[in-house]
Parts: sequence; C-alpha cells; structure tokens
Amino acid sequence: MTNDHIAPIEKFKQVGTCEFTSDRRMSSNIYYDEDEDKYTIYTKGADTSVEPILVDFNEDIKGYTESANNEFANKTLRCLYLAKGEVSKEDFEEW
Repeated sequence: MTNDHIAPIEKFKQVGTCEFTSDRRMSSNIYYDEDEDKYTIYTKGADTSVEPILVDFNEDIKGYTESANNEFANKTLRCLYLAKGEVSKEDFEEW
C-alpha cells in the first residue's frame, strides 16, 4: 500500500547555529543539502528583528504581514517571523 500524498523525506545536515539572544531577538540554523550541494538558512524571531534583513519582501506581502501582526498584537498574541534564504558556499565558509 502506498500513499501518493506524502512527500518524500529529504535529508539535510545541520551545519551551523546562531542561538537566540535578547539583543539579536532571533535564532538561525543553517542546513546543507548534499544532493543539491547548497546551504539554506532558516531564521525565526521578532518581527522588528527579522523584517529589516528580508531581501525580497514585496509591499503586498509586507502590508498583509503588518496587518496580521497588528491584529494578533491587539489580541495579546505573540507573532514570530520565519525567513528562509540561500547561503553561498563562500559565505558559509567565511562565517
């Protein structure tokens, strides 16, 4: 029996971590995909910390995100941003 709706499991190796600090207000993890020979960084943290580092954050998405964040804040809910990006091999080795 097979399930065509389940995506194949991909394996990544965690190769770097930048822990959360109260100054930075975000944490990041870098993973290496051996099959694709590429590095990917995932960052989560406070909106005021993550938003300034976003590169392709178009105005439509920015407006929607700010609106949702304000709605959550009005309900005293906490909102975290999650960002994903590619890291060149050279940048990773320099880091």
